[in-house]
Amino acid sequence: FFFECISMATISTSDQPKSAFMESLTKVTPLVAGAIAGCVETVVCMPFETTKTRVQLHEGAQGGMLSNMRSTVQANGIRGLYYGMPIMLIQTAGKVGIRFAAYEQLKKMLQDSDGKLTPARQVIAGTAAGSLEAILWITPCERLKTLRQTQIGVQNQVFTTWHSSLRLIAEQQGVAGLWKGLTPTLCRNAMASGMRFVIYDASMSQLKKLSSDGEKKRWHSVACGAVVGAVTTVCNNPLDVVKSLMQAEGAAGRPGYGSSWQCARTVVQESGPMGLMSGLGPRLFKISIGQAVIFTVYDVCMGWFKGWGWVL
Repeated sequence: FFFECISMATISTSDQPKSAFMESLTKVTPLVAGAIAGCVETVVCMPFETTKTRVQLHEGAQGGMLSNMRSTVQANGIRGLYYGMPIMLIQTAGKVGIRFAAYEQLKKMLQDSDGKLTPARQVIAGTAAGSLEAILWITPCERLKTLRQTQIGVQNQVFTTWHSSLRLIAEQQGVAGLWKGLTPTLCRNAMASGMRFVIYDASMSQLKKLSSDGEKKRWHSVACGAVVGAVTTVCNNPLDVVKSLMQAEGAAGRPGYGSSWQCARTVVQESGPMGLMSGLGPRLFKISIGQAVIFTVYDVCMGWFKGWGWVL
């Protein structure tokens, strides 16, 4: 019945001029598609996210990704790999929705009279979208997620749910405590988003040229998303390490850092320069798979919306 209603609505409006409602719906669809893509990515990749954070915080077995996962399961069972998933679902749905919605609007603002966007302007649009999501959404959500993941293997847990953690931080540190680690988070996401859309579009263009019919295939989104994830992960891993360490402040036994620079310097002094690449293995898996999932699901959803007449 639902799909019949959609079909009838599409047919009845196909011959009408663009209405204000349809224009508004067109602006919302990237946000909805991005949110759906983000939720799917979180469910698929959460074990890698948890393992990445624990490796960076030097918690659990440090012999490698699989040994750390095994120690997490031994401490809290399979569900330990999904510690922090509720806030991650909220974070990912929001951040991907903000990212794609902001990027689409910025693209329209920056494109030339022919509707084209130069690579430089594409970087500007991606960087601005990444900065926006980091400031408005990602930093407080990551703070709550990181604190939850410090509780794996802890008997008397303090940070049990995201809402109780939110209340505890607000009481002890004020609302500003939720934005701990804002600088490395902002730099990480601005860099990643600025690079991702350019690399994705360039990779997609090359794959289309190599295709026999010059058309986009479903697996193109998977391949391009994976490439994008791998490249950006290696480039901004030091920022992610600093972010995780700063956002773990408040958990038992975790030190505090006065600034991102102090945190980075401490890591280098204690673990050498390679300490800034801690957690790269699980993070590569998480982001490469995650970006492939996000771009693929986003493209599929937008295809559905266009087929239903929701996009002008």
